[in-house]
Amino acid sequence: MGSTRMNIISEERASDSPYIETIIHGHTLSDGSTIRPAESHWHLVFAKYTGRLHPIYVGPWTTEGITSWGAGAEILWIKFKLGVFMRQLPPASFLDTETVLPEAGSRSFWLNGSAWQFPN
Repeated sequence: MGSTRMNIISEERASDSPYIETIIHGHTLSDGSTIRPAESHWHLVFAKYTGRLHPIYVGPWTTEGITSWGAGAEILWIKFKLGVFMRQLPPASFLDTETVLPEAGSRSFWLNGSAWQFPN
């Protein structure tokens, strides 16, 4: 399903994985911001902006907040199902935070001591 919201063009689909609820792929058309709701799920977000890939672990949010973005970004959101967790990234330790995961190379990032390739 495709949509355009707040200067973002995106497509969302359900996942076949028993661990992932939805996958959203989008592009930002211009700089912008919006109020984001509280969220009980955690996400992995991969943002490609100004030629660089940024892997971000987004923990659950206990309250609403403001999220902002720049023009020209490509974004992949992976929303995990409620109850799914990784021991090395327990959601309770990452409440109300966004954590940039370290890069392991131009096409990979570090997670739990291993280099993982960016999804394409």
